[in-house]
Amino acid sequence: MALGHEQLYAGYLGEDVDASLEAEDAIRIRIHDDHGELLSSSWRLGCIDFCLFQAQAGVDVTPYRPHRTLHGFSVGLCVAGSVTVAQDGRRAELEPGDFTFYGIERPFQISAEDNHDFLVMRVPLYRIGLEPGAMDALKALKISSSTVSASILASTLTTIAAHQRDLSTSAQLHYADALCSMVQAVVAEAQPDDVNTQHLTLFNRMARWIEDRIRDENLTSERVAAAHHVSPRHVRAIFASNGTQVSTFVKERRLELARRDLSNPDLSHLSISQIAQQHGFCEPSIFSRGFRLQYGDTPSGYRKSNTRLLNNNASSTPTGPVLVNR
Repeated sequence: MALGHEQLYAGYLGEDVDASLEAEDAIRIRIHDDHGELLSSSWRLGCIDFCLFQAQAGVDVTPYRPHRTLHGFSVGLCVAGSVTVAQDGRRAELEPGDFTFYGIERPFQISAEDNHDFLVMRVPLYRIGLEPGAMDALKALKISSSTVSASILASTLTTIAAHQRDLSTSAQLHYADALCSMVQAVVAEAQPDDVNTQHLTLFNRMARWIEDRIRDENLTSERVAAAHHVSPRHVRAIFASNGTQVSTFVKERRLELARRDLSNPDLSHLSISQIAQQHGFCEPSIFSRGFRLQYGDTPSGYRKSNTRLLNNNASSTPTGPVLVNR
């Protein structure tokens, strides 16, 4: 039996993530067979990052180092073969169609004894409306298609993994929103009612209140607090527990909606400044600077690249994880 070999990977979750061992997604992979092949492809739909690993051998995967800063959580879906995910003393033994949640802020292990396909989806916490502690009961918990919500999410992820390159840029953004809602539904069904009420309801109510008024001026903690009969300090604490702030949440959602419009060929007649103004950015320079910081490109550059992709009837080329030399 071959002794296998070990590799270090980083940069497989996120278009602009630092591909070094300091990256949040840096992992250590031990491939059981010296001749075993590990293939991967990465892509992004809106705010959600994906990586599909296809291994012609058994593997053991651990984080290079856990990160205390929690920006999101991962959904691990077994597409083919059998995969085990372990964290915090629990083990989820997954068969095709099964999935589980796990976090990067604590040690975890992903293992398989033989050939397998495993899809990883990283979701930002702020898009789901969860406090970090609300995920503890679901980590390394096997979720099968026994519930309607889980079945819908698993089948959608499987389809996206097979056909994500065929999705137009505009469709990708819509699917990102839909996937966030599907994850919310799965979490709501998997947790007791009292946990749902405690961890989901208030933040979701506030986030949806903001979404309904996303083009309004002065969406501040004070306005959110007044609308929900709580103190501004309490509002700031709730958003902080979800890894964001009211101002940051508003800006990121406006930028995401503006990015969707910039990639929509039906809105090509609108200028960039018109789209920016429609989403609450009165100063073009502020919009351009914020867009570049969030997406790594200027609004004009992003629009041109997406127009070129649509004209070529192709989406972004998937990339794989970066092998990091120790």
